[in-house]
Amino acid sequence: MSQLSEKHKLDFVNALFQFTDEDDDGALTLDEFSTLYERLALQFGPESSPLSELSGSEYRAKFDSVDVDHDGKVTRQEFLDDLLAFLHD
Repeated sequence: MSQLSEKHKLDFVNALFQFTDEDDDGALTLDEFSTLYERLALQFGPESSPLSELSGSEYRAKFDSVDVDHDGKVTRQEFLDDLLAFLHD
C-alpha cells in the first residue's frame, strides 16, 4: 500500500472516531460504539457493518475485544488499532 492510501485510512478512522465520540471525552462508551455500527448500517446498508445485526451481548463482546486495557472505554488508539487492522485485511 502506498503512503497516501495509508494516510487516507488514518484520516478516515480518526474522523470516524471524532464523529462517534459524542461527548468529546476522547473515548467511546459502549453506547457510542454501538451507535456507530447502527449508523453505518442505516447509511450504507447492513452489509457495510457486519456488527449491525448483533445483539446487545454481542456488541459488548466486540466492544470488550477492542477495549484492550479493559477500562470500560475504547480510546482513540484502541479504535485506530482495531479499525486499521480490519482495513488492512
